[in-house]
Amino acid sequence: ILWQGRPFLSLVMDYTVTNERIKITSGLLGKAHENVELIRIQDIDHSQTFGERVLKIGDITIRSHDPSHPEIVLRNVQDPSSVYEILRRAVLEARKRHNFSYREEM
Repeated sequence: ILWQGRPFLSLVMDYTVTNERIKITSGLLGKAHENVELIRIQDIDHSQTFGERVLKIGDITIRSHDPSHPEIVLRNVQDPSSVYEILRRAVLEARKRHNFSYREEM
């Protein structure tokens, strides 16, 4: 596990980043699971409103080639800049391990 967290003030959602995928688990009694393979991630961004900056939280938006989850937003993540860097490095390492290169089409 490279990083694990949960949204600020949330008891029903967990985020986990491994060296192969991002796992999102949600639900209190019943559980739902979403997984996105790191090599399918196309782009990662992070953003913070002024209020979020004060609370040191923010959102991380992940765009992928996964048809079932083309965009995932990790909301209210604590220290989003650090988590963004962890994700960025993990994606680059996963691409290296799998000899995968991403090419943009114009």
